[in-house]
Amino acid sequence: MGKRWNFLTILILIFLLSGCRKQDERILAVVTQVQIRCLHAGVEIDRCYTEPGEISAVLDCLRLQRSKGTAQVDPERVAGDVYEIRVSMSDGGEHIYRHRGGKYLSKDSRPWKIVDQEQSEALYALLWDFY
Repeated sequence: MGKRWNFLTILILIFLLSGCRKQDERILAVVTQVQIRCLHAGVEIDRCYTEPGEISAVLDCLRLQRSKGTAQVDPERVAGDVYEIRVSMSDGGEHIYRHRGGKYLSKDSRPWKIVDQEQSEALYALLWDFY
């Protein structure tokens, strides 16, 4: 019975440890760079950031962008600054945020959302501080 108990214990440990390894792999996918393209008054500006402080500041601002509902108009036709924020991950993945007219935000291919103007202004101020 002792050998059988040891065999079961080893199988359970292998099962548990294999699950932990998969979680660790997901945790290791971190942001490696943020690329920002801006079209402001007909001038295109393109910047790339790899410093942890700059990356963290942009991600914090993006997290604060709260939705106030889905856009009822086509934001592609709205006048104003256009920002594309490309967040690259260490595992090769990426997310693309589009911010338009100081009022609309879209992540990847999701629908446009209306965002709070104060939060949009904070994001714009941060991005212009980097320029």
